[in-house]
Amino acid sequence: MTKRVIISGVIGGIVFFMWGFVSWAVASWHNDTIVSHAGITAVIDDAEAHLPGTGVYYFPPMPDDHGDQAAMDAWEQAHREGPIGMLFWRPDGMEPIAPSTLAKGLLLDVAMAMIAAVLLCLALPSLPSYGVRVCYVAGIGVLAAMATRFTDAIFMAFPGRYTMGQAIDGIVGWVLVGLVL
Repeated sequence: MTKRVIISGVIGGIVFFMWGFVSWAVASWHNDTIVSHAGITAVIDDAEAHLPGTGVYYFPPMPDDHGDQAAMDAWEQAHREGPIGMLFWRPDGMEPIAPSTLAKGLLLDVAMAMIAAVLLCLALPSLPSYGVRVCYVAGIGVLAAMATRFTDAIFMAFPGRYTMGQAIDGIVGWVLVGLVL
């Protein structure tokens, strides 16, 4: 079983990684999930002058003292009125599509596929056909999307188009991994 898990995990991870390449670099559908706009330059210029460093910034900023009822009331009102959002900020930048980043991504994909292979091996007695096995692995992808993408959409108000694009991207990848495993 160990040899099968390792081999299928490596192959499944490569398939997931290649799907990511096709989805992001070849297909143009993610152009609708992440918006580029020239106005972001003004935001970046202002953020450079005001943010202390790398981090995830939520706005409007919640008061440090959660016991200060007046400050919490003001924050709640600002949250209701908007704008709200999150800014993922790394002022020192990084190399776009660096080989080390791609290698880390591939290793993560292989690790995920190996976990899926172990779960599939454990469930094999109750999965009588190839189609059911593919659906089982695809179900792992649906669970992952629900646990991450949809949770973020609910609690962090991520836009629906972004959420669905990311969720569908991952689910398609897991269907492909299921076909391989």
